[in-house]
Amino acid sequence: MNLSALSKEFERRTSAIVSALRKQAPGARMMGKFAVDQAAREVKKILDGNAKPDKDRPVE
Repeated sequence: MNLSALSKEFERRTSAIVSALRKQAPGARMMGKFAVDQAAREVKKILDGNAKPDKDRPVE
């Protein structure tokens, strides 16, 4: 394989990787937003005193 062919192959693969990452970004953002919202709801429940006791957590 010559240098030109290697360069084109590298460009093609890099482009495919970047394209795949761009397609995944919106989903990852939504999952991150969901996780933050869920954590905020849990903290709010604890602060309001409405949290259900966790079976796996020892009682202090």
